[in-house]
This record gives sequence, structure tokens and C-alpha cells, in this order.
Amino acid sequence: MHPVARTLSLLTAAVALSSCSPKFEDVSNIEPYRSNLGQVCTSSLPLRAHGVTNTVEREKSTDTVLVSELRLSGPEITFAAPLQAQTSIRLDAAQRCTNCILEAQARFLVTVSPSVAQASGVPVYVRAEAVASGVLQCK
Repeated sequence: MHPVARTLSLLTAAVALSSCSPKFEDVSNIEPYRSNLGQVCTSSLPLRAHGVTNTVEREKSTDTVLVSELRLSGPEITFAAPLQAQTSIRLDAAQRCTNCILEAQARFLVTVSPSVAQASGVPVYVRAEAVASGVLQCK
């Protein structure tokens, strides 16, 4: 295949794949995730809960909530709520992305206490790397 055609094919595939939604599988029974489940974590830093919508429309609804030390923004963010340092975060289940190209993203389904009012009835997640990197201290 000609180098220009090959480059265009790869670029087209990358754009098409980057626009798809991530799909997650449960990995709660696989190490290292299994040993973290049930642990209660805290952060010495203030965190933020970000509401995320899967479809960007005029009337946004929150589909999931991501707890992070980052300040996220963009059309898919429905709200951002501050969480005080020492907020309690219990790790309930683990999931790993099955169709992410650049990295095998993993996340924990969590329970936050005190709860985030805007997250009522919506699953709340924290990235697994927040636990591994020490952003969260778990016991």
C-alpha cells in the first residue's frame, strides 16, 4: 500500500475509533483490583465530583459521576461539586475498559460519604490510578 494511502487509512481508523464510547467489563475478581474492594479511602487533597453525560444535548442528564483531583470541563460535564479533603470513598467494584486504544483504563465503582446530592441514583467512579498513585489512601 502506498505510504500516503496507508497514513490516511490509519488516520481514518483512529478518528473513527476515538469517537466510540468506552465499554467496560467487571474485573472485581481479578488482582490487583480484588484486594482493593471494600477498602475505605480518603484524600489529603480536596477532590471534585464531575457529572458526565453520554450524549451532549440541550437538556443534559447526568449518566455517571467521576471523582477526581482534576478540574474537568467541556460539553459532556453536567456539574462539578467540590469534595472536602478526608471525604470517605469506599471501593465497591472494579471495571476495565475493553475498547480503549491507548491505555487499559480501569475504574472503581464507589460510594462517597457524605454523598454528592447531584449524584443521586447515578453510578460514581474513581480512576484506579488514583488509588495506585497515592492520591487516595485506602485501608
